Amino acid sequence: MISYLINLMSPFFIAWFAAHFTPLQSLLDWIYEFVPEKLQQTRDYLNCFKCLAFWITLFMTFDPILAMAFSMIAYSWTRWISNMKMML
Repeated sequence: MISYLINLMSPFFIAWFAAHFTPLQSLLDWIYEFVPEKLQQTRDYLNCFKCLAFWITLFMTFDPILAMAFSMIAYSWTRWISNMKMML
């Protein structure tokens, strides 16, 4: 049961890691220096936790309902949970 839950939630954790791990974001900044102008518009989507949760889940599971659910969880996370430490 626990392993099933971990496998189910792994796209969400990968998206969180990709959106919040600073060395990875620095690497993406460096890569985007050499990318043409039209592709630089995709940079915002690689910083967005909601977008990453949606696309990573969709690519890993091919389940659009689960991808939308993880995107809503990521939105809730960024909206309320990550702001709680500022309220304290």
